Amino acid sequence: MDPKLKSSIEKILQENPNAPIDNLNKKVQIAIDEYNNTAKNDFQGLSPQQMYDLLRNDWGDSSISINPQKLDGSDIPFIQQIRYFIKLVNDAKEIKLTKAGYLPPSIVKDIYKQRFIPDMMIELGTTKLIKETDVDNIVVMMNQ
Repeated sequence: MDPKLKSSIEKILQENPNAPIDNLNKKVQIAIDEYNNTAKNDFQGLSPQQMYDLLRNDWGDSSISINPQKLDGSDIPFIQQIRYFIKLVNDAKEIKLTKAGYLPPSIVKDIYKQRFIPDMMIELGTTKLIKETDVDNIVVMMNQ
């Protein structure tokens, strides 16, 4: 259980030691609902309930509208990454691809170093960052 939610529930129980169980249940349910419907940084601004809906519900059952606060996309990591890459290309005037047609490793490492979208496999050390195909979001960016 999340420590903040646990603390909220414990506080309710401490402040209402002699309350009827129905009243306690209502207060605890309010705390749980508030927790589940509050945006979390770990979920890119979505609430636990929204994350659950995205992962568990069919797409037609519950639609979640994700509206960036900035209409230019500057608050979306993938768009930040694309803009950074475009700036690299514009500054360099030309980027020579590898013989296989991929970005040079130095450019891939530079983009990844900006930490727009960390890759779990690289962060865990399972995959070593050497080439473009080691970072899924860079592969996706280059295929768009």
